[in-house]
Amino acid sequence: MRSSNATTIASFNASVPALPTSQTPPFIDNFATNAAGAQQLSSNWQEQEGNFTITGAASAVGQASLNLATVTASARPTPTC
Repeated sequence: MRSSNATTIASFNASVPALPTSQTPPFIDNFATNAAGAQQLSSNWQEQEGNFTITGAASAVGQASLNLATVTASARPTPTC
């Protein structure tokens, strides 16, 4: 959780979301709004900084001065020796 100076937070509740464990390469996202219509990146993404919203033009638009999201790790073959 992050807040600005003098912000009061009265209650907080968190749960573990069901996230994909990996993506099959190549990963493609057309940035359509998710089923809930929340206009946020899908659970395939982990927002690290800032916030992205999905527009009606199927584009991801950063809302802060710095916006960073990463795709859930791609599956990689286990190296053999």
